[in-house]
Amino acid sequence: MCYIDWINKNADFSNYIGADNLYIDDKYAPDAGLIMAHYAFEELGLHRVWAEIYEFDELKKKFFENLGFKLDGRHRETHWSEGKWHDSLFYSLLENELLDKLNL
Repeated sequence: MCYIDWINKNADFSNYIGADNLYIDDKYAPDAGLIMAHYAFEELGLHRVWAEIYEFDELKKKFFENLGFKLDGRHRETHWSEGKWHDSLFYSLLENELLDKLNL
């Protein structure tokens, strides 16, 4: 977690965990993401965690969607890469959504 807003109980959710030069993998990242989200809500008392990713980052899209994050929206043409502009996508997860996912 970074950029924690203690007043509004939300934080930026950053996760770079992987093996063999992957920043998001299928082996470690899903469990690490659940542990981090649980920590954010249960230990830090946050209400919401969020992340900004680029539209071309299919690994992160899959990662966040599998954790239960919802797409909140996009900022158009925020990132220049490989000769063209790309949108930023904003995902978030609320405390009750994680509890529902974990059946708690």
